[in-house]
Amino acid sequence: MHSTLTFAGLVSRIITLINDFLLPIVVGLAFLAFFIGVGRFIFSAGDSGHHESGKMLMVWGLVALFVMFSIWGILQILTATFFPGVSL
Repeated sequence: MHSTLTFAGLVSRIITLINDFLLPIVVGLAFLAFFIGVGRFIFSAGDSGHHESGKMLMVWGLVALFVMFSIWGILQILTATFFPGVSL
């Protein structure tokens, strides 16, 4: 059988790929960066250099998580609006 792939089907496959494989890896890396920053911040109580680098790593980890979840939410809204038959 020969099946044709529609644009909505292609979008559905790309979103499935992102949701199932890419998103967990990137979110995991952002959480890892945040918790490494927490560890640096806690264990470098006397050393100001590591203390600041830990704080910055925590901040950038949180910024990365915020940006990722914001983009994910916007994509959810756009997909529901323009491709109502595509389930995420």
